Amino acid sequence: MFNTEDSPPCPACGSLDQIAVYEKEAAYFSNLDISSKFAANACRQCGFVFQSSAYSGSYDNMLLQCYSNYNKYQLFPFPNRSAQNAKTLEILLERIPNDHCFNILEIGSNRGDMLFMIKERRPAVNVLGIEPAGVDCRVPTIRAAFANGLLSNKFDLIILQHVFEHIKNPRKLIADIRHILSDTGVIYIEVPNLDNTLGYCLDDFILEHVNYFTVETLSCVLDDFSPVELYSEDFIRAVYARAAASQRKSSFAPSIVERFHRYRTNRQEAIEKICRDSAEGKTLVFYGVSYYYKMLMRELAPVLNLQKCMFYDDNYLQAYEQEYGLRRLTEFNGSCVVIICSNNFIVQDEIYNKICGCGLNGIVRPWRAS
Repeated sequence: MFNTEDSPPCPACGSLDQIAVYEKEAAYFSNLDISSKFAANACRQCGFVFQSSAYSGSYDNMLLQCYSNYNKYQLFPFPNRSAQNAKTLEILLERIPNDHCFNILEIGSNRGDMLFMIKERRPAVNVLGIEPAGVDCRVPTIRAAFANGLLSNKFDLIILQHVFEHIKNPRKLIADIRHILSDTGVIYIEVPNLDNTLGYCLDDFILEHVNYFTVETLSCVLDDFSPVELYSEDFIRAVYARAAASQRKSSFAPSIVERFHRYRTNRQEAIEKICRDSAEGKTLVFYGVSYYYKMLMRELAPVLNLQKCMFYDDNYLQAYEQEYGLRRLTEFNGSCVVIICSNNFIVQDEIYNKICGCGLNGIVRPWRAS
């Protein structure tokens, strides 16, 4: 394990009393063919889990390379009307009047999919995105990383949809946001749920994720805000309003060590099974060819028989996928071992239920016990 004596203070509470809970020798960014060591610590004071290896000297330069090529949404038609985005949109619309004085800012807006869909339903509001990646932005967007002083006007809604897990100093970001949030304004935060990640053994421990939130530790980081809406399903979706500093506390759960051990064991056993199946000449079918698939293949491709690998995707209908040249499967059969390439347990279950009656040789739901 990494030496916790060299780790930074806990980003949530500042404590140096930490325990190493997970290490991976070669982890990847979701869209960059660069590997690096990954280590995660849990704070013994507040229970917050964070990537301690993100504070190494080389991490920031790697992250800049990652975001300069960050085109995840380019895989989907604009705007991305996924089921996950539809849930987010409905939560947001409940708090957005169709008022030309209502100002919305999205930090990390990418192409502007969410802001575009908001404008469809609330055309009078003002929307602005902030996005440092070189993507084709479809709404008014500032091409920069968010920082204090970048904006002087006030916003009634500030959106952080899958951004907060990427921020090395989450308390500073919230403090900077507070300067531009109107007195009655709210923050919407959507992040992966660590309880789901460990409960379903999801492969969420990637290099660009530096924070791993539970409902409790998220509220601990936002201790001068109060949750007015909170959903904890596939992701944590929360709306926070200003509040007096509450000194909200979270706590360390010793079971976190065992939960990480279970995840690590399940993952290793599944990887070994996939490699054995490939060595035995079985047909491996990767169901889904989005970012999770590409991240997984960076790890597996060097040791697999790619001539016996195929893909299937409900939305990508080309005969071959572009990254590794895998041929599209036309029909599931008894020779197939299907690897479900999604990091969302709801999507995993939907795919599993769709194919479990096809007489397959096996199904891998990363990284649940079989």
